[in-house]
Amino acid sequence: MKDALITSDGTKTALASKELLAAVNNVKMDKLEMEVHMVWMKVVNLIKEDAEHIADTKDIKHQRDHFTSLSKTFMH
Repeated sequence: MKDALITSDGTKTALASKELLAAVNNVKMDKLEMEVHMVWMKVVNLIKEDAEHIADTKDIKHQRDHFTSLSKTFMH
């Protein structure tokens, strides 16, 4: 996703975000240790929200805004 944003390719960015959403939706919650599960539950909705916004538009500025938010969520 980052590489697509660097090249200002809104279409590739949206596709990469859809791949991220698929990966997030495929997380096997029952396989996570309790501590990891608790952290995941705190961030999963934020990740999904930003990824959905990025996937639903080709507007590179809007995508970058949500990528910034997404990156901050992953840093926690």
